[in-house]
Amino acid sequence: MKIDTDWGELEVPEVIIHEWEKCKEQYKEIEEFISENVYEYLMTDGGKLADRKLLDKDLAMFLRDYVCGHTPRLGGRFDEKQFSFKDGGNKYTILAFGWSGENGKPDIHMVGYKE
Repeated sequence: MKIDTDWGELEVPEVIIHEWEKCKEQYKEIEEFISENVYEYLMTDGGKLADRKLLDKDLAMFLRDYVCGHTPRLGGRFDEKQFSFKDGGNKYTILAFGWSGENGKPDIHMVGYKE
């Protein structure tokens, strides 16, 4: 399943589709569900995935691309950085991304995944 953003189409991860299907009566379209719940997935305290230390790679990439693909009403500048490291033979990647408003104050989110 794909959705449109300001910067193109995005493939919606299965975990989000599954959550949306549980509450289709409340949210007729998946775009509505995502727009109202995306920050729940990004929260570190009490969000839908707060008990997980790492996300699946496809979900982490989707969250970054979704946030960057929806320009705030007041505009701003999108910033993103990526950092990867190895630990015990595993490779981890941290994504930091978000928009800076007209006053320069950033609204940055961080998610990580294991490859």
